[in-house]
Amino acid sequence: MKPWSESQINDYLLSRVLTVNDIRPASDLVRPLRNSTGRLAEIMWILRPFIYVLALPEKAKRPISTVEESEWSKRGNSFWWYLLRGPLWYSFTRPKLNGLVQRTQGKFLIGMVGGVLSDYLPLIDEYYYYSAT
Repeated sequence: MKPWSESQINDYLLSRVLTVNDIRPASDLVRPLRNSTGRLAEIMWILRPFIYVLALPEKAKRPISTVEESEWSKRGNSFWWYLLRGPLWYSFTRPKLNGLVQRTQGKFLIGMVGGVLSDYLPLIDEYYYYSAT
């Protein structure tokens, strides 16, 4: 089989692509509601989770068991360690800490804490990144 030219490939791919004219507006994809009963049913369907929450009695709240408490504690610790790892560290946590270090520079005692923090940032970069071995 002879390889296709670039124009043949483009023609083939363009014949398979949806154009702006092929896409219908969202209102055409949904049946219109004919009466107020249908509208009320849709609103109730959307509000259903909130209705369930409001229907829960106050007595249904039970104290947390020790197993649940330890699990929530583990999840909380895992969340804080996650802030020191990977893309979240470089895109969120590290810039916030750098901003804190810059704001505390030149301050008397707080600047010392900022200096220590700035010294630890490269160590966290090296040791707590998810691909670090």
